[in-house]
Amino acid sequence: MSLQIDWADSGHALSSFVYNSFDEKDFDDFGRVYNYNGHSAGYYKPNVTKSAHPESKVWAVSIASLFKNKG
Repeated sequence: MSLQIDWADSGHALSSFVYNSFDEKDFDDFGRVYNYNGHSAGYYKPNVTKSAHPESKVWAVSIASLFKNKG
């Protein structure tokens, strides 16, 4: 007997793929938590807002095409 399990369908996504962008405040907030005791965990981007004007946002993306290696 073959048991087929439908893990996802068009109404029930198995996962999602998003791109998260950060601004200087995000890095400062993260640094306050993880950069402590005079040691840096490497989470900082000084002047990123001034230099690049990033937007703190979660971007929804979609897949245009998908390929599978035959090997």
